[in-house]
Amino acid sequence: MGVTTTATAAAQDPYTMATPAAGENHPALQKFYAQRVQWGPCLDAAMRSSALDRYQAFLNMGEMECGTVEVPVVYPDVIAQDKALGNPWKVEPGKTVVAKIAVSRVKATGKRWGGMLINPGGPGGSGLNMSASLASPAAAAKILEHFDLVGFDPRGVGASEPNLKCISDKAFDNKRTFGDATYTRKAVVYQNQQNRHYMNGCIKDVGATFLAHIGTRDVVRDMDVIRAAIGDKKLTYIGYSYGTFLGSQYAEAFPTKLRALVLDGVVDPTEDSVESAVNQGAGFQKSFEAWAKWCAKERDCPLGNDPSKATSEFHKLVWPLQKKPAPTIVMSRSLSWSDSVQAVIASLYTQATWPLLKLGLQQLKTGAGGDVLLALADGYYGRWIDGNYANTQDVFQAVLCMDNESNSDHAKQLDMIRRYMKAMKFADPGGAIENVPADLCSIWPARHTIRPHKPSVHSNGNILVVSTTGDPATPYEAGVQLARDMKAPLVTYVGEGHCAALRGQACVDRYVGDFIVNKRIHKSHVTCRSQP
Repeated sequence: MGVTTTATAAAQDPYTMATPAAGENHPALQKFYAQRVQWGPCLDAAMRSSALDRYQAFLNMGEMECGTVEVPVVYPDVIAQDKALGNPWKVEPGKTVVAKIAVSRVKATGKRWGGMLINPGGPGGSGLNMSASLASPAAAAKILEHFDLVGFDPRGVGASEPNLKCISDKAFDNKRTFGDATYTRKAVVYQNQQNRHYMNGCIKDVGATFLAHIGTRDVVRDMDVIRAAIGDKKLTYIGYSYGTFLGSQYAEAFPTKLRALVLDGVVDPTEDSVESAVNQGAGFQKSFEAWAKWCAKERDCPLGNDPSKATSEFHKLVWPLQKKPAPTIVMSRSLSWSDSVQAVIASLYTQATWPLLKLGLQQLKTGAGGDVLLALADGYYGRWIDGNYANTQDVFQAVLCMDNESNSDHAKQLDMIRRYMKAMKFADPGGAIENVPADLCSIWPARHTIRPHKPSVHSNGNILVVSTTGDPATPYEAGVQLARDMKAPLVTYVGEGHCAALRGQACVDRYVGDFIVNKRIHKSHVTCRSQP
């Protein structure tokens, strides 16, 4: 997707104006591309992280090194697009013009051929600890022999600076418990007020210009600066979930800088936010039903032994929480209906947490408290035991608004919510949905900078797609479609859970490792099956 040539600038499509990226050829960017990471201990990065990520960083301190990469908040080659969209592009007085991206590495055990950049997804997910996390399993040993494993916190996230924080931790706790009476008029009015308060908090924290430059368009440019700063001429990368979107957009922005990209758990770049949400909802419902079949075979399944009734039995158990949240025994907080739904979603990402969902629902059913379900929801939101939240959700919201067209039409918003609840039936709050809050992105201080489109870049032996048949968050079909669109080989993993590469499935790991290290592709489509 190149820049469209037109008779006048006014006729130019603003959504093609920032692709491909200028990169190191732009004079104003050469100083950023000339830097090299100064690696050292991870203590400073750990202290800048959320409590949860800090704890993990301390555990990994002996394995990984950390550093920072400086990048411009506003890249010079996106200003024309900003102006065309009416987005802010001048950094406000008192706000930084240079962001510092936190990076980590675990050094190659043998002769270094390069670094493999890693993104865990999100958007908003911290990747600082990913270098150590992937270094531990034997699955990555083949890669680690010749490649540094390099994690990073994308702009606005975790240990990177500035770090986006829109509301206080206490306000986040309150946000999770209010309005549990579904979509009543009172709850919707309150939510609209809170959305305005939330957005103003984001602006106060980092400024409108940074919020306008926190999206995927800007993060892929940071990734290219990181590539140069670790000394690589071309990018070797593995992206999970939203990280696949970063990968496909990087390929378009920097088509000559690709060495090897693994995209696992595909976010479909052709879908808008509505279709993406509805399809994801259907994926979680499918996974909930798979969990219900497993649970029905277990002793004392809290939803009974008929999987076809699991959704209705779940409703009977959690709908009362809308009026009366369940107490917790250990955590001294209450379990709301929305948190019970979030606990289910959190537990479906991997089969390893299926037993926890069963235990949590057993606790709730027997009146033993909502501790397990609340802990699952806390984990999803990045809440540590001391009440400190990671800023994942703040960055998630900000990137969502910069990557997707906002919806200011109430009827369309209402239709989207209804379709979403129909797709993800277990999350249905019950009752008619007649009132919905306005789309937060409709009041965001900048317009989206990316629109849905089919990738224009095709694999030249440098892109591999991995997709899981039972993936709840990124449906299998999205991976099939991206592989087709990018003419890339596909590894199908027949199993449950979100993403499969370098997760201990020998078949998948063999193909991924061989591709990363040797750039070897065996077939256009291979199938791997779940192993105990």
